[in-house]
Amino acid sequence: EKVLHTARTPLLLIRPVTQQELSPRDLSAIVVPLDGSPLAEVALPVAAAIATRCNAPLILLRVIEIVAIAFADPTGMAGTNYQPLLDSLQNATDNYMNTLTGSLHDKGGDVQKATPMGEPADKIVEYADKHRGSLVVMSTHGRSGLAEVVLGSVARRVVLHGNTPTLVVR
Repeated sequence: EKVLHTARTPLLLIRPVTQQELSPRDLSAIVVPLDGSPLAEVALPVAAAIATRCNAPLILLRVIEIVAIAFADPTGMAGTNYQPLLDSLQNATDNYMNTLTGSLHDKGGDVQKATPMGEPADKIVEYADKHRGSLVVMSTHGRSGLAEVVLGSVARRVVLHGNTPTLVVR
């Protein structure tokens, strides 16, 4: 975990499994989880280069996190219809993803997008598990100590719980 949070170069992590299901020639997609921040987008050039070299589609994955809405109601609006808020989150995510996919399409290559709702690490692992042959390429903010405890580490949870090779870019 210390290497994950301190490595200055991209770090490829492959969990030991009893049966290896993926060889480099079987790579079918490059999945790039994004959170809407410029820091998450740091992984895009690395992922795009791998996708081009492997002739694999680039999948931009933006999980719409709804956990905070479901469990915290700081405005005291219990009983409020949350659908308009969810629609607004979906629209903002679609606009963000359309901008990114448009700029990547202009550079060539197959770029797709996915925008599931839920907890980010869980949805990233779930998506990669359903799409065998995927390589997850994601950035890490390099948080450790109290910041990691308070803010969490999506990259750490993906690496610990996923069975998909993951390339972490700091």
